[in-house]
Amino acid sequence: MFSLMGFIMANDVENKKAVFAAGCFWGVESTFQQMDGVKSTTVGYIGGKVKNPSYELVCTGLTGHAEAVEVIYNPESPNKAKIKSF
Repeated sequence: MFSLMGFIMANDVENKKAVFAAGCFWGVESTFQQMDGVKSTTVGYIGGKVKNPSYELVCTGLTGHAEAVEVIYNPESPNKAKIKSF
């Protein structure tokens, strides 16, 4: 079960970027990688109060970070609405 915690959009010349914060980035990343129109994904952490935390430290819940997936996608893709509404 994933909990959507945040969503940020940014423009690029040819692509769009969206950042999704969820309970577990591996499952979310896998879902996006299977969608037509997604060009790339990158996982990491957003927010928080510790610089460059480890996975183990984030999992303690003490750093304030959220696991996140950055998705680069083609804005002309028929899946654009599906990607944005994840």
